[in-house]
Amino acid sequence: MALQYKYVDWNQVYNLCFEVYQRIRETGYAPEFIVGVARGGWVPARIMADFFITHYTANVKVEFYQDLFETEEHASITQPVSGEPRWKNVLVVDDIADSGESLKTTVAHLYHHKVAQLRTACLHVKPWTDPLPDFYIESTEAWIIYPWEVKEFTLSIAKQLSSEKNTFHEIESRLLEIGLPEQPMKEFLTEWQKIKK
Repeated sequence: MALQYKYVDWNQVYNLCFEVYQRIRETGYAPEFIVGVARGGWVPARIMADFFITHYTANVKVEFYQDLFETEEHASITQPVSGEPRWKNVLVVDDIADSGESLKTTVAHLYHHKVAQLRTACLHVKPWTDPLPDFYIESTEAWIIYPWEVKEFTLSIAKQLSSEKNTFHEIESRLLEIGLPEQPMKEFLTEWQKIKK
């Protein structure tokens, strides 16, 4: 089966974050600190910080994906959380959990920093994610494209489709089918075409 792609726009991202927030509140968990898994978790983490009215935020950068379909053998922390916090009620937020490696690595890192309680949350997961985050909204096999990675995705998929002998018009049509924002996507493709030459 061919890989399916799904673009999630800004309004959908916000609504998904709100659904996660509601699910967390239903359990009675009240996070005091929000940690975003960089880079994909930055925006959802900031939104969650607003929902929970907390100014205490941090980020941990985990390297796993090298390119669209290329991963490292293991996830690794490349930007650790700063200081020696003694945090209670932490919520770790990422956009999507694929293999589960990034979340697992982040959780181990934070427990090393003597976190008292910790929960994890994502907007999406893959059916094979292990372990699953504590909170998520949708399980999907589709490759999710978020609004903060449109250019990165456009350039990666254009390179791949070009290597498969697709024309510029065919690449553009495929990206339009996915539902990417038309004007930025076309501009990014034009930039890519100039670089490619």
